[in-house]
Amino acid sequence: MSEHIEDSSNADELRRRLDLVSKRLEALEKIILKHPQYAELAPLFRLTKATVDLYENPLKMIQTSKQTEALLEVEITLMPPKIKIGEEFALKLELSNVGTAPIFLLGVEDFSPKGFRVTSSPSPCRLKGSYLDTGRRLLDTRVTEAIELKLTPFEPGAFLIKPKVIYADTVGRQRSCEPEAATINVYESILPNRVKTGHLELDRALMGGIPQKYAVILESISCDEKDSIIKSFLKTGVEQDEIVLFLTREGSEAESFAERFQSTFYLILCNPQADRIIQNLPNVLKLKGVENLNAINIAMAAVLRRLGKQEKATRRACIEIVSDVLLQHHVVNTRRWLAGLLPQLKAQGFNTLAVMNPEMHSHEEVHAILGLFDGEIRIYEKDTTGRLLKVKKLIDQRYLNVEFPL
Repeated sequence: MSEHIEDSSNADELRRRLDLVSKRLEALEKIILKHPQYAELAPLFRLTKATVDLYENPLKMIQTSKQTEALLEVEITLMPPKIKIGEEFALKLELSNVGTAPIFLLGVEDFSPKGFRVTSSPSPCRLKGSYLDTGRRLLDTRVTEAIELKLTPFEPGAFLIKPKVIYADTVGRQRSCEPEAATINVYESILPNRVKTGHLELDRALMGGIPQKYAVILESISCDEKDSIIKSFLKTGVEQDEIVLFLTREGSEAESFAERFQSTFYLILCNPQADRIIQNLPNVLKLKGVENLNAINIAMAAVLRRLGKQEKATRRACIEIVSDVLLQHHVVNTRRWLAGLLPQLKAQGFNTLAVMNPEMHSHEEVHAILGLFDGEIRIYEKDTTGRLLKVKKLIDQRYLNVEFPL
């Protein structure tokens, strides 16, 4: 008998406490619904009440998980569905909570194929490599939200866009949703009358290559990417049976070209150790350095006279000594030298690539030299993305005004 009285007393106490909780939850609900700034708490609050069924019977728990099922559907929209390299497109994800319980959006994986770069992501989402952190955004039942990213492709082809959306239910169980993949077609823009440099990213940025009879300058720190562009520029020329002229202090990269292509490849080597760097060849001219600009001009004139007797094939020149000349002769004499040399090369049908290290000179000196060229290309570094290549100028010609990752 005493046990029955004690059980009844315990049950009464439990009902009393649940009634008190219910009244406090009702009061809290009124506050939430009255103040718009608390609106995002409403779905989770309603789930808390529904979980223990406080609207009907405080002692009756939900019997099936189906009543609070978390289920997400995702639809992909690409705008536009086909683009050119370097153009920006929008990737829109429509996220619909079709379940009966609120969910938390955690992030999006694998939304960007290799060769694409995210140029814009929605706030307050945070981009962490190939993962978009959505910050546990709450998505109520029967609600649809959109996440839109801007991407730029740097490679041609047909690419599958197949992201995975990661979300969690209100008890913390993590789930994922993989929507039906969408295809984006990326085309390459190649304009006529362009001379290929042979460097993939640079030719794409130039929409096919350097315009014919143009003189462009490459601004770059000393790095492998700069060396790769120079080597590709020279190699593409000799492999296409073009006339190639290389003016440099370092002849190691050009030694094999000079030996194999003696009728089309001409090397002017400005180095005190020139005799040790390369053997004597009819297509190689050796100078002691860059101290004597007149000696460089005489060597250039000798090459151009020899070429004047040949048929006018496509011609390209690489001038790698701009920074050395600028350090030795300062800006006035360097400008005067280039102002005479560049038109001479253009008159002979040359497409010219010059190279300068901007970190070796003052800002004023760099801009004084840049103004002499038809085009300007730059390699630079960003902490988050590494080294990038960008065409900064190409007078009266089209090009892609975007950063290409290297």
